[in-house]
Amino acid sequence: MSEHIYRKLTHGFIPEGAVVLSGFLNAARLASSAAGTPLHDQRILFFGAGSAGIGVAKQLMSFFTLLGMSEEEARSRIYVSHFRIWSLGLF
Repeated sequence: MSEHIYRKLTHGFIPEGAVVLSGFLNAARLASSAAGTPLHDQRILFFGAGSAGIGVAKQLMSFFTLLGMSEEEARSRIYVSHFRIWSLGLF
């Protein structure tokens, strides 16, 4: 009898990060080729600083380091904004 092993993604920032990273890569490749700029020149803004947003931001930072950037350089391309700043009119 053979056993089948299935992998699954549980709820949390890991599955969201995988989906967002996939979407980002495809959108960034299209934008980069249309504009003639390299993929590593992209900037990312997150609206929301919850666990999912921060988790996805960390995954994108890891992606940028895989492209050869330092952590500091990768971090400088990612921006996070909390929605309360906008909803309270503080920004």
